[in-house]
Amino acid sequence: MWVTVAPPINGDLDAVVEAFWFVEGDVLSLCDEAGRATGQTERLTVGGSDRAVASRLRKREWAAETGESAFSRPLNYSRHGVA
Repeated sequence: MWVTVAPPINGDLDAVVEAFWFVEGDVLSLCDEAGRATGQTERLTVGGSDRAVASRLRKREWAAETGESAFSRPLNYSRHGVA
């Protein structure tokens, strides 16, 4: 699946990366395109979404790979004022 790792801001296009994973029992493991585990794992909860867990893990993995973080991003406020 494709995971958005950086939303579009101020005309910049968003950034997406591919996420691959497999589930064994109740443990989700991220893997590369060839199916080799990357070491990122998380236990699935009852009723939890494997897509949501894979997305969260892949975003975390991407941030570690690139050194990117959305923490210091510019904040864009609505021009509509306060209600």
